[in-house]
Amino acid sequence: TSGGKELAFEVKRPSENSNESSSIVALKVVPSKDETELDKFLGSSDEKSEPVYRVGLSPGYDKIPISFQTALYLAPNTSLNACLMTVRSLTLLVQGVLSPKNLSGPIGVIKGASESVKRGFDAVIDFAIILSVGLAIFNLLPIPVLDGGHLLLMLIETIIRRPLRE
Repeated sequence: TSGGKELAFEVKRPSENSNESSSIVALKVVPSKDETELDKFLGSSDEKSEPVYRVGLSPGYDKIPISFQTALYLAPNTSLNACLMTVRSLTLLVQGVLSPKNLSGPIGVIKGASESVKRGFDAVIDFAIILSVGLAIFNLLPIPVLDGGHLLLMLIETIIRRPLRE
């Protein structure tokens, strides 16, 4: 709502020393109206609408080397999180919370892959995980031409104990 004007923030930072109290740091930030990476990926920027100014914050993280055995132990959790994110997104899409404009086709996938390559190998692996899991879940939806549709028809035939008529 600042219209791109400078904003003042006060940030409370914990002290390095446990005996001292936390300190308050004053920051001045100018919001940007540039598209976010997500906007570029989704192609959701609309030039007809008023610009949205953003202040971007992202958490920092440290890479911690782990053994191959630990990676094998943690890998299912990564896949499970990608599954949950995909299911949540589909649920929000069906509920109308997310717009169908957020869906993208092959060109959007290529844009996303290109952006992840620019960010590095870890981003490419993350993108591949999300894409693979998303495609797997979508393929299992009960839509007739997809595998989920075939599974649904086989389940119905099993329940009624005879083949369905065409």
